[in-house]
Amino acid sequence: MGQRGHFASALVDDDESAVFRVMLDHLPVGICLFDRDYRLLAINRLLVDMLDFPSSMFESSLPTLEELTFFNALRGEYGAGDPHEQTHERMALARQGHAHRFQRTRPNGQVLEIIGAPLPKGGFISIYTDITEQKIIEQELRRQSEVFQTLVDNIPGGVTLFGADQRLLAYNKEYARLLDFPPELFEENPTLERFFRYNAARGEYGNGDAEAQVQQLLQRARQHQAHQFKRTRPNGTILEVRGLPLADGGFVTIYTDVTEQHRAAEAIERLAHRDMLTGLANRYTLEARLDQLVADAHRHDRRLAVMFLDMDNFKAINDTLGHGIGDQFLCEIARRLSGTVRENDIVARLGGDEFVVVLAEVADPQDAATVASKIIAALNQPIEIDRHALRASASIGICFYPQDGRDRGALMQSADIAMYHAKNAGKGVFHFFNAAMMIAASKRLELERALREAVSQQ
Repeated sequence: MGQRGHFASALVDDDESAVFRVMLDHLPVGICLFDRDYRLLAINRLLVDMLDFPSSMFESSLPTLEELTFFNALRGEYGAGDPHEQTHERMALARQGHAHRFQRTRPNGQVLEIIGAPLPKGGFISIYTDITEQKIIEQELRRQSEVFQTLVDNIPGGVTLFGADQRLLAYNKEYARLLDFPPELFEENPTLERFFRYNAARGEYGNGDAEAQVQQLLQRARQHQAHQFKRTRPNGTILEVRGLPLADGGFVTIYTDVTEQHRAAEAIERLAHRDMLTGLANRYTLEARLDQLVADAHRHDRRLAVMFLDMDNFKAINDTLGHGIGDQFLCEIARRLSGTVRENDIVARLGGDEFVVVLAEVADPQDAATVASKIIAALNQPIEIDRHALRASASIGICFYPQDGRDRGALMQSADIAMYHAKNAGKGVFHFFNAAMMIAASKRLELERALREAVSQQ
């Protein structure tokens, strides 16, 4: 094959044909023409090289479409299969005479875009473009996009990227979830204004004129300044919003749900949460945490246990050995109590020698009995303080949510009553609360009231 495109002899070798030949061989695409009988009229060198056709196929005469197709089928251009069947199928499609456009990947990985169109007097022209490099670039861009989206989706918060024209370029699922945005809001290349209007319409920005709110927000966005603030949604969720402008005029915004952190910070501000002597939770912390545990137990249909402990012999130790020894004694009691329960349970000191243990979740009452036995055994071990060998003893009252009380106050009262029954039973033991104890306590209070009245009337 020469330096020019090959032409069938039916084409006249005149000046017009010469121009056509030069043009054909200088086109940046592969091109071929077939007559109405599917005989090759012309093909340029670029297409011969592109399809790796041997030059010998075009030296004596030009092949037919069927011969070229069969040649390709024999060398596996169309994948596995019978070459005759593959050729037959492709010739049947060609005879339909329809314009077509498709892409084909060759065995060597080369990707071709093929555009074919019928000619006015029969036959057709096909244009081949090597788009391999374009496909590689597209694949790399797609890979980079997937990597970027993976990174965005794994950021612990909602993320948006808006362009300089305030149109959304990227976002993650957490953004849609945090703001409760429906999928249709993200259709058709949405603008920042669309999100502002949706939020204003549903009251996200509080009471007021929705249009005024939108315009104010758009004006703030046009200032293109870094910002950070907190916003409380109508559902109580507290979002921290941080915006960072980009050099190209766009900006990135990160939304973080700080509801729990905010509530925790408020709780810490309210509470002096530790007992100064023992480091255990104090009464205020106990009450707050017990309220939460009761709410959780109610929500998840769980049982919890409350234990009220009173040291049987602390007064004697404190009176005979002094407050210093007494304080060290209480600290050791606190350490041993903490060592008998789980991390999510509560150990608190109410004051003096009174302690409370809350078991956050118990499957069976026997579990609480087992823990109470462990506490008594731990406290019975000798305590060495300044050469004094001391022994601790505690009376323990136990009650359960929900059968012995459905709120903190009722549970503390039931555990306290059970503790006094344990102390009256001989100390160093534990008792479970029952309804009879409440009746007995009520009778005792009534008797004490009657006695006080009788004495006052004498």
